[in-house]
Amino acid sequence: MRTSIKTYFSIQAVAAKLTLLVILATNFATIAYAGSADTPARLPTDALVFAISGEETDPATFTFSNGKKTVIYIPMIHIGTPAFYKAVAEKVKIQKMAGATLYYEFIDFDALDDNNKRKARALVGILPTPHQYDELSGDGYIGQPNNDFLGLVNDKDVNVDVTPEELLEAYEDRFGPIVVTGVDATSDLSEMATTVMPMENVSKIILASRNQNIADTISNRQETNIVLLFGAAHGPGIVADLQLIDPNWKRTE
Repeated sequence: MRTSIKTYFSIQAVAAKLTLLVILATNFATIAYAGSADTPARLPTDALVFAISGEETDPATFTFSNGKKTVIYIPMIHIGTPAFYKAVAEKVKIQKMAGATLYYEFIDFDALDDNNKRKARALVGILPTPHQYDELSGDGYIGQPNNDFLGLVNDKDVNVDVTPEELLEAYEDRFGPIVVTGVDATSDLSEMATTVMPMENVSKIILASRNQNIADTISNRQETNIVLLFGAAHGPGIVADLQLIDPNWKRTE
């Protein structure tokens, strides 16, 4: 009997579920956090510094600068409380009122065709869409409401993530075709995958390659005052990759 995502997670306490997500993110970060090399660069700060529960009513912010650009990083989590996301939105609004440009994370897996959705599900076990995160949530938690952070003060928001096609292409270029077989080739996409790709490989694409893409985007675009909303697991890698581009990047607050 196949298990739906909602049924699987409903048998676990919410606290345990969130702890699992943090542990998973931390494991990914320790496997590969510098996208420019297989051998990770030295972390400029401990990975756990960025860890969050999604319950904070005063979310942590981290300010980094190289003397020319400033990035105010707000670590995010895909499942949290409404109060947490409301507080994040308020911090974004304040920074944008001060002239910052919002850089945010979002991969639109809903835009993929059925075959590629199954490949994406094979990377992490679920199809990571807003709907699926809503399915995972409950007991006072909700899926990350991206629209609550967009269009505040102005509409000059920038999606600095990769496209879903780019993500899949990056994995297959490096590790070979993602072949989906058995029940995973026909099961409802709301169900968990029975077979997933090796975590070590997945982390180098889902974390490391995206970290490098963000660092490159921050370095190459013209904005000098940035508020960045991105997953907490990405924090160490983003900073490490920024420092590989320019050693002058450091935490200022």
